[in-house]
Amino acid sequence: MPGGYYGLHAYGRAKLANLVYTLDLAKQLRGTGVSVFAADPGGAVTDMTAGTMRSSQVVAPWLRPFWPLVLWAFRRTTGGTPSQAARSSIVAATDPSLDDQTGLIIGRDGRRVTPARGVTAPELARAVQRLSRQLAPLGRN
Repeated sequence: MPGGYYGLHAYGRAKLANLVYTLDLAKQLRGTGVSVFAADPGGAVTDMTAGTMRSSQVVAPWLRPFWPLVLWAFRRTTGGTPSQAARSSIVAATDPSLDDQTGLIIGRDGRRVTPARGVTAPELARAVQRLSRQLAPLGRN
């Protein structure tokens, strides 16, 4: 990554790319009978999240002086259990009210979430596709 690698920044960018790709895929497959959903589990307290936040080294240097605030905000938004975090995926996979729908984001409470402004921008989807092809090219058989 330009400017150095910082775990939380990279994680956030990867999650954004995943969401953009998912919503774009839903557009591409609309009308085919295939449903595509993004399930947002929110934060859950796991060994991974606890281990990630042991050091301020996971954030950019300019953010490290604010580490106590970053840690407080992280803990405040990452208070769920793994079972609670699974709810969005379970709803997306099993809720019959979602039949014949696509391109939805299902939040941690099992309800639809409106995408943040810009997430559905076509130029962002093209950038994610371009980067995906560059970093993980698919071979042609």
